[in-house]
Amino acid sequence: MTDFTHLHVHSDFSFLDGGATVAGLAKRAADLGMGSLALTDHGNMCGIVDHVRECGKQGIKPIVGCEIYVVPYDMHEKRNPDLDGAPGGDRTVKENAHLVLLAENEIGYRNLCKVVSKGFTEGFYRKPRVDYETLSNHREGLIALTACLGGEIPQAIMHSKDNKPALCKIDEYLNIFGQENLFLEVQAHRDSRTGELEDLVSTRMFELAQKSGVRVALTNDSHYLNPTDYDAHNALLCINTGRKLADENRLDYGPDFYLKSPDEMLALFPNNPEILRHTVEIAERCNVQLTNEGYHLPSFDCPDGLTDKQYLRKLCEQGVRERYGDGALAEGTPIRERLEFELNVIENMGFNSYFLIVWDFIKWSKDRGIPVGPGRGSAAGAIVAYSLGITNLDPLKYNLLFERFLNPDRISMPDIDIDFCVERRGEVIEYVRKKYGEECVCQIGTFGKLLARAAIKDTGRVLDVPLKKVNELTKLVPVMQGKVKPLAKCLEEEPDFRAAYDGDTEIKNLVDKAMKLEGLNRGTGVHAAGVVIADRDVTNYLPLMRQEGTDKDAQGNKTYVI
Repeated sequence: MTDFTHLHVHSDFSFLDGGATVAGLAKRAADLGMGSLALTDHGNMCGIVDHVRECGKQGIKPIVGCEIYVVPYDMHEKRNPDLDGAPGGDRTVKENAHLVLLAENEIGYRNLCKVVSKGFTEGFYRKPRVDYETLSNHREGLIALTACLGGEIPQAIMHSKDNKPALCKIDEYLNIFGQENLFLEVQAHRDSRTGELEDLVSTRMFELAQKSGVRVALTNDSHYLNPTDYDAHNALLCINTGRKLADENRLDYGPDFYLKSPDEMLALFPNNPEILRHTVEIAERCNVQLTNEGYHLPSFDCPDGLTDKQYLRKLCEQGVRERYGDGALAEGTPIRERLEFELNVIENMGFNSYFLIVWDFIKWSKDRGIPVGPGRGSAAGAIVAYSLGITNLDPLKYNLLFERFLNPDRISMPDIDIDFCVERRGEVIEYVRKKYGEECVCQIGTFGKLLARAAIKDTGRVLDVPLKKVNELTKLVPVMQGKVKPLAKCLEEEPDFRAAYDGDTEIKNLVDKAMKLEGLNRGTGVHAAGVVIADRDVTNYLPLMRQEGTDKDAQGNKTYVI
């Protein structure tokens, strides 16, 4: 069997552009006999944690990557200042050129997080962009591939009859990454509109490899899973661009952008097996291990030289006296025994500073007249939380169990639900940022999915199905306890929906395509409550993004950061 690793792969975290789920990609790679798989979504690393988990389930090695956007000038500029006043601009310079980066090790992972984050927090203009200086500052542990036709070197090839401009670009990248960490990427989607152009670029890439000594690696720029997903992917692109499938000159990648087998990849360049071997060599070098061992909480700065254990006890004892009276801490009282038990569990789990951090920003809020809720969820079962003023419900009076909040037999992060006045919540977040450092605090992201009803409406629009028919079909999809029933379940359990499907070929075609899109990620959002507070720069652990109305958010939802 041919050895090959896919190093340029897009999932549905390339929002409304990638048509494959992370789980589907990992399973198909395993089914094809591959031992590893990269994920390189456009401009973000939102799918990386899922990628690592799903590859683990399939017994293959995950490769952490991203297809970033690069500008050949200061990324803080909206456009190349050298082109100001030039009639028509210089078409040999591509704004937002593509570059694939792969993390070789943990240092590379941290640097990739920083590069991707800076694209959003410093260089964003239409796309999250970075410049050469950023790449140079964070190059350690990274392997670079020159990407698709949107890369700087392919662009230089396409805009010049000789190889001088491309060789200059190669030299620039060699100065950043070094000879061992740069690979010229070739692709061959011969049934697509770009096929002839890719063949031209590939021919020149081999010439450039001879002159520069930079090795060549073969990729497929996968955007969907199987050949049969091509039509559904076209529908997805139409949803993204607001076009219809019947439109001429709409975006259409072609039928070759699926996760091909190693033998299919070899058939593209049968006389150049080394370009497949190089992908395996790259994969062998990439060994990032993302673990969830330990927590990364900041240490609370306690007064008077006290440790966090001592200060937490002092505050709790003070709070117990205020809540229950001076005699509540006498030896042998139920309150004393309960407090000692809880403090011991918290100490053994290493969460003293956690409670002090929460106590501090709640106290700060109350001192400034910011309304704070009385407490929700299992935290109301902790006398520690009650004595600190984190909650305002007496757990002893209502016989609430501490073990529902923190179980000494199962170490897990405490989960305290805190409600703040919506109009002043931003003040609390700003206080936390100033206290622990701007770089150590961010909000948690969310991912919006294309659910059944939306999938029907969007697919109906791109197929140009009459709106009345689409709306009638949508109404047949029930919402149960706030959750939209999946289309497959509707076909099984909803007679009217099934009858519409069986009795109308237009509806059948719509539903069949919608089912392939259902569940794909549609975009990002911001968690209504979640805020990350870390012991150091958050980008040492995860990448950041910036969305409308926010400063910076984690490129991941709450399951990524807890």
